[in-house]
Amino acid sequence: MQPPPVLEVLTYRLTPSLTAPDYLAIVRQTAPAIACNPGLISRSLTCDDTGTWTEVSRWTSQAQANAAGQAVMTDPDVAPLMAAIDMASLTMRFVPILWQNPD
Repeated sequence: MQPPPVLEVLTYRLTPSLTAPDYLAIVRQTAPAIACNPGLISRSLTCDDTGTWTEVSRWTSQAQANAAGQAVMTDPDVAPLMAAIDMASLTMRFVPILWQNPD
């Protein structure tokens, strides 16, 4: 039996000097480096009225999500994105997708 796809759910705040438009420009700039990781199905980003960002990525498996996480940490093309996040505020969860609405 194949392992279920997983959602990677990150919540965080930005570094104090960064504005939302500046951050979104960084996201667009670094998106290709993240998208090239095998197993990434989709990625979305939200921000609530308190300034908390939520990033949800859907992966074909936990193993591929883990491998991408390791790769991203050392990828110089993703460094601007990592520098924009207040790492003290970062929370990360992985949850298996147990059901989804059929296409």
